[in-house]
Amino acid sequence: MSFIDELKEKAGALPLKSHHVKEWGRNVYFKPTTPHETALVKAQLSDDDPSVYFVVGLIILKAMDENGKRLFKNEDAKSLRKLPYQQALTELASKMQERVSVEDAGGNSDPNQD
Repeated sequence: MSFIDELKEKAGALPLKSHHVKEWGRNVYFKPTTPHETALVKAQLSDDDPSVYFVVGLIILKAMDENGKRLFKNEDAKSLRKLPYQQALTELASKMQERVSVEDAGGNSDPNQD
């Protein structure tokens, strides 16, 4: 098996992560964000768009329920941006962009490596 195939296999086996959004009274589930997904969201934006547009776009793309069903449709972006949940949206998007930990990836790390 090639190294890229090993990486794909590990990525496919990553568990859903979750973040409790207190303001919504529920957990939101997601898989770690890939560089491709980040590029997809950014490609839909113009240079003039505020950063909250990226945040909302990422959440719409990634947010799922515990069964893996998307919570939002693309058409929900405008409505979501108009709701008073900016802090909750920012925190959720930040969680979605966190690096995958060694434990999540099922590997181990060499303490002498950075």
